[in-house]
Amino acid sequence: KGNASIDLTKFQDCPVSSTTEDAEKEVLSLATKIEAEFERNMKFEDPSMSWYGNEKHVGFQTQIERLGVIAEVFVEGEVPTSPSVQAVIEPNDIKAGGSVSIVSTHEQKLYGQVYTGCVNPASEQYRPNIMDIGLKIGKYLAAQGVIGHFSCDFIATQKPDGSCNLNAIEINLRQGGTTHPHATMALLCGGCICSDGVFRTNENEVRTYVATDCHSLTPCSESHLIDAINSKNDPQASKIRWNKDERVGVVFHLFKFAPRGRIGFTAIGRNMTEAQLLFDEAEQFLAQIK
Repeated sequence: KGNASIDLTKFQDCPVSSTTEDAEKEVLSLATKIEAEFERNMKFEDPSMSWYGNEKHVGFQTQIERLGVIAEVFVEGEVPTSPSVQAVIEPNDIKAGGSVSIVSTHEQKLYGQVYTGCVNPASEQYRPNIMDIGLKIGKYLAAQGVIGHFSCDFIATQKPDGSCNLNAIEINLRQGGTTHPHATMALLCGGCICSDGVFRTNENEVRTYVATDCHSLTPCSESHLIDAINSKNDPQASKIRWNKDERVGVVFHLFKFAPRGRIGFTAIGRNMTEAQLLFDEAEQFLAQIK
């Protein structure tokens, strides 16, 4: 909800004088023109937001004055995706600044700029690259005394020659939306990520998943939803329910939000096709709950 974008293309080639005095005046004039664009042309990720605000929402202008702002170039390109790498810095080698290990890679699912879920693992086209970058970032952070989880998000766009252009856009010094589904799979399946970025169980079986933490459903009580999932008479429930022997299926969470019409779940499969199929079937199952 704190994101907004604005097209400033028409200002990017504005000339600035070489003399310091004139340059300062021109930059100030340019800044005034750009600020005028905020009110007229800024596009807010949350459509209820505005530059000046109203009786329901504090405006962007006030929030920027209160909290500050990060300005970034908006990355555009063919078939953009948003991969991420998650890692952890363990404080077990103090002199070396801590040891860094990659936990997982993901394709983030976005609605606009809002995170809605993820797919594990990230595309093999750039998975080795983001893992390598994650390790480099981790080693640098460890040298600064950082410990614990962190993640780095990217924007990946396709070049005309078919190769990929990676832009790192932010580092999150915390556990995030991709932490919970991976922890769920690791706990239920046993195993860890391998050097190729693929999760394998202790029996060397591949596991992947598709996850969301904001799926909509008809508002219902927690107990009603749990009873529906556990129903032995519903073939759809039986199809998706977690199979502890095969270690595949759908695991639900965020039950306390069911009365508000929201639920989260992680669909774990032996390959991406199976995981996506389980995810789709879970959506169909939730749609029938009244």
